[in-house]
Amino acid sequence: VPSDGARPAPPPALPNGDPKGAPPEVQVNLEGEELLAAIRKQVEYYFSRENLASDAYLVQHMNSQMYVQISVIATFNNIRSLTTDAALIARALKPSTEALLDPTGTMVRPNIKMSRTTLVLREILMLG
Repeated sequence: VPSDGARPAPPPALPNGDPKGAPPEVQVNLEGEELLAAIRKQVEYYFSRENLASDAYLVQHMNSQMYVQISVIATFNNIRSLTTDAALIARALKPSTEALLDPTGTMVRPNIKMSRTTLVLREILMLG
């Protein structure tokens, strides 16, 4: 605290997966199922369509199948306030239908149905 009694300004927010609009009240000192549910809710928010549309940091960490290492998720401020344990994060995500774990339990991706439209063009010959 500065000598004039004023509180120092908070550090500027970094683009680390905690964008504006993230749920502001992340509970700390939770245990058991409440902790797992809070972790799951936060990660599901990160992987929502709404957040992914504006979260370049998270998107840049995705591989070609849209997976992100859980170790990256563990560095996000709102997750760090709950845990830094990647195994606990993976455990919290097992029942999720919004954020899917890979078979190794080390990566997570959004459960977004990728739609692909295929247009087949054929050459039409007009014989006269």
